[in-house]
Amino acid sequence: MGSLQIDPAIDEESFDVVIIGAGMSGLYAARAYLAIQPSINLVVVESLASVGGVWSRERIYPGLNVQTAPEYFEFPEFRYKDMDPPAEYNGKGYMTGPSWSRYFEAWTEKVGLNKYIRLNTSVRQVTRHEDGIRWKCHIGDGQKVYITDKLIVAAGITSSPKYPDLDWSKFTKPVIHHRYFGERSKEWDNEDVKHVTVYGGGKGSMDNIVQLAKAGKKITWLIRKEGRGPVWILDGKLPNGKRAEALGFSRILALLMPSLYHDSGFSGLHYFFKRNFFGRWFSRFFMNTSKGIAMSQMKPLTDNVRRAVPELPPFWMYHVIGVNNYDVKIYDLFRDGTVEVVRDSMTSLEGNTVGLASGAKFETDAVVFATGWKANLSLFSDNLELEMNLGMPSTNYTDGYLQKWKALEDEADKRVFTENPILKDAPKPPRIPPQDSGPFRLYHYAVPTEFADRSIAFLGVAPSTGMSHFSMIMGLWTAAYLTGKLDLPSKEEMEKVAAFELRFTQIRHVGLSNEFPLITFDWMSVAAEFLKETGVNPYMKGGYFSEIFSAYTADDYTDLFDKWIAKHGIVGKPKGAD
Repeated sequence: MGSLQIDPAIDEESFDVVIIGAGMSGLYAARAYLAIQPSINLVVVESLASVGGVWSRERIYPGLNVQTAPEYFEFPEFRYKDMDPPAEYNGKGYMTGPSWSRYFEAWTEKVGLNKYIRLNTSVRQVTRHEDGIRWKCHIGDGQKVYITDKLIVAAGITSSPKYPDLDWSKFTKPVIHHRYFGERSKEWDNEDVKHVTVYGGGKGSMDNIVQLAKAGKKITWLIRKEGRGPVWILDGKLPNGKRAEALGFSRILALLMPSLYHDSGFSGLHYFFKRNFFGRWFSRFFMNTSKGIAMSQMKPLTDNVRRAVPELPPFWMYHVIGVNNYDVKIYDLFRDGTVEVVRDSMTSLEGNTVGLASGAKFETDAVVFATGWKANLSLFSDNLELEMNLGMPSTNYTDGYLQKWKALEDEADKRVFTENPILKDAPKPPRIPPQDSGPFRLYHYAVPTEFADRSIAFLGVAPSTGMSHFSMIMGLWTAAYLTGKLDLPSKEEMEKVAAFELRFTQIRHVGLSNEFPLITFDWMSVAAEFLKETGVNPYMKGGYFSEIFSAYTADDYTDLFDKWIAKHGIVGKPKGAD
């Protein structure tokens, strides 16, 4: 086990709260904390030179667009209409990445967070303080330490690029992980680069392909044999012309499909669609027919396009799902020869040649690894026991730990299938990719069951379809918990819940094993459960049918923190005091 060598002369600074990460999750945690406890001594540390996380200035590039319709991806405190200069949108009406980055910076200033943020500040490692109560954040080269009573880790799951297990030291052309696609654009966007190989099948790979095609490059899209296959790209418009988010930001999809939590306001409908024979038949029909609908925009099919067709229907979530937010007809690129799809695994990179598992080889001028992210947070890797007990993904578990969680997860499976019997009908995954580590094991994807002492929480480890709204809710939930205004169940019950949430995620997203937990079509029901725990009424539409069919927007959350304060008061101030 490694350990940090601490110099007694190291500069130490103390805080009430340290938040690691200035992306959406981190800054909404700060926003919520300061709303309910304005006197708190809080700091947000960010390794990059700007806020925004994946939407920071360093990580965006021209041609990158938000894949959520604008009306569902803004914050209540600052609206797009108030941007100056105005926001820019692509031909399909999606906000450009540079505009949303600028919007996030403007929102950060509007809500008064800038003075709490320290940019260009990297946390190298986190350790438990000698007093067994506080936490120590070791900054940069270790010459500075932030000591904090409360720690929120919101570094996200897109911070540590995952590379394939290859040696490319003899490869003479650029090799770029898609994390750095924008920062290193000059290495692919020049006249010497005619052909680029994109390795990986997720939404990021399609984003890269579109930008490379716009730059006039020929592309080989190499999708590894042992992976999940290519991404589903779904039309962002419904047949009635409305945005698809009109469904995704309402409660209807959580009712029609498997759902982690069955919000109490609609328990009868949840029961019908999940346990009744006819409702379950309809739900299964709805999920299975999604493949035909998704394929409609891929037609006419050619042999090359067929190699880009995922195997299972999109609503079973075996494959990554993305929205067609491109202002080009993407599958025309597959028909006209711009993009060649190859279903094979890369085995070597040498000179300017790519070697494949099949024995085939071809030349290329650059390689983009669109191979995703490591399912871990390296902040605790110097203490493997601490990393394990915090519920972090790890490769070093004790036998006792594994036995305990296997028993919990076996029991959780019974609840998953009892509450969502349709999951017994799930298709078999064609492949289950090998995993490098275990999964996150956290209560509500946030709290380590071994450290439920109101001192630490994790945010952003479970991506959500409704991330702009979910970040607000989880920020409030976390601030309420850490300030002692939200009580958790016993450790034993938290472990059962954590196991259930983990196993639902893995079973619901067919073939998902140890990767990041996902909260997809049922995110509104999950949000309702968490909001109820804060004491805020999650049903804000004012009518039964409106709650089912009307999509939530920023308008519905304008007074979210005020509602909490009206019930609990400002933390640290007597209720009724001015």
